[in-house]
Amino acid sequence: MFSATKVTSDLNDCYRLLGKHTLDSVKSGELEWRDPKLKILMTQILELEDMLDRHENEVLGLKDRDKLS
Repeated sequence: MFSATKVTSDLNDCYRLLGKHTLDSVKSGELEWRDPKLKILMTQILELEDMLDRHENEVLGLKDRDKLS
């Protein structure tokens, strides 16, 4: 028997995968979606991904620096 927590988790995973697939399809031009909310969300996602990349690079730089010390 499935628990509500497991079903909710699986549902959230499906929503996340659907969103990721949709975003990739819009980026590649495979899907055209003119909803202005999409553009706002895509801009926010790109900014957040950039922030994470920069943060990861900073952390890796600190780890490398610590290894050299």
